[in-house]
Amino acid sequence: MILKPEKIDALRPEQYRLIMKRSSEDIDSIYEEVRKIVLDVRDNGDQVSLDHYKKYKDGLTLKDLEVTKEDVKEAYQNVDSKVIDALKVASENIVKFHRAQREREMWLIDIADGILAGRMTTALERVGAYIPGRRAAYPSSILMTILPAKVAGVKEIIACTPPDEGMTINPPTIVAADIAGSTKIFKVGGPWGIASMAYGTATIPKVDKIVGPGNKYVTAAKIMVFGQ
Repeated sequence: MILKPEKIDALRPEQYRLIMKRSSEDIDSIYEEVRKIVLDVRDNGDQVSLDHYKKYKDGLTLKDLEVTKEDVKEAYQNVDSKVIDALKVASENIVKFHRAQREREMWLIDIADGILAGRMTTALERVGAYIPGRRAAYPSSILMTILPAKVAGVKEIIACTPPDEGMTINPPTIVAADIAGSTKIFKVGGPWGIASMAYGTATIPKVDKIVGPGNKYVTAAKIMVFGQ
């Protein structure tokens, strides 16, 4: 399918109104469904994700929810070397850009005799990056969510992404997350991944902030856990 671009200025008022309302209507239609999942994860942790993904693998255990060192090694073997090189070059460029955005960690000015005022910037302890998967697997989104956090000085960056059949992850996704420097990668997507990062489970640690794109289910879940 080829998408036909539309200029906002050329839209009729009714077309503009429908487009502007679309995202909120999408979320309204699935809000209650997502709310139940989010609250279930908050109250019952990893078991909710295990129940959801057991259809992908027989005898699913908590160990299957995390990408292992062996998974990372295998992913590198299954990704074209040119793609790996391109991801590394892109990473270098993204890091260079975000380093230029950084402000001074601290500055002070004299307000009056004996009075100093200023600002100190400190990084969050732990950030969670949501990484779309399956047909929406874009390694670039991984670099653009994890690397800014690394440049900012975030100590721990975890990633959550939906698995495919057999609890497998798209190899370029794993490679990109490894190059970007994610601390851990979990095979949990959708509202289950967002809620797990927001509230914390026995397997997935609670984060201070969640970043990254997603579909309407992910967006709805992020709205629900905002402020947690």
